[in-house]
Amino acid sequence: MRKILIVIGCIIAASQSFAQTIKFDAVAGVNSSVYSEKESAYGKAIGGYTYSVTDSHITGFHAGALITLSHGNFDLQSGLIYTKKGGDDIAVVSPAPGVVERDYGHIALSYINLPLNITYNVKLRGCKIFLGGGPYMETGLAGTYTANYIGYNQSNVTTGTRRFGVGFGGSTTSPSFGIGLLGGVHLNNSFTLSTGYEFGLTNEAYNPIFIAKNNAFKVSVAYTLFKLKQHRRKTA
Repeated sequence: MRKILIVIGCIIAASQSFAQTIKFDAVAGVNSSVYSEKESAYGKAIGGYTYSVTDSHITGFHAGALITLSHGNFDLQSGLIYTKKGGDDIAVVSPAPGVVERDYGHIALSYINLPLNITYNVKLRGCKIFLGGGPYMETGLAGTYTANYIGYNQSNVTTGTRRFGVGFGGSTTSPSFGIGLLGGVHLNNSFTLSTGYEFGLTNEAYNPIFIAKNNAFKVSVAYTLFKLKQHRRKTA
């Protein structure tokens, strides 16, 4: 969190020389996220062990505040966003010949997200269209994993539910990083509609047998709370 506050402080300081307009928005929206997994080199090196997984998306949400610095046709945008990500998966694990376990899992993760986007605006009648993107950093807050499993061991079948917390800073990386794409429209009534996609770059796996990346499709609505304009003196 300290790193996030330092970055925000630098952005505000930069606004004194960059921005012609500074605006503050409240933003909220929905995510369709996937916890994309594949077997790691460690998992592949385990003799007699096999692991395969099929991932699927889940729906989450995000909400927070944005600050946008505008200069000409360009915007520099950052903020603090609370976001819920994760995914569903079906994992098939075979730790030994004749032994198979099938897990139907759900992972839910909570983050504070710090985006840093640069967008280009095109003015149209009654609105502005924008397109851009940039890096983001996320600090993990909490996570849980739940799996309903069916185990086959020769002629025996076992079933059950496995639940545990996913810790950040230990088994799951925090902070994590990624790249986002962003596009949308600024309406003249103070609303902004946008959509985007976040590509996770950091391994988020809570188990060393696989590698996992968090990816999310986002749809957002923002409302401008207030706007500041800088008036520069003309030199003689």
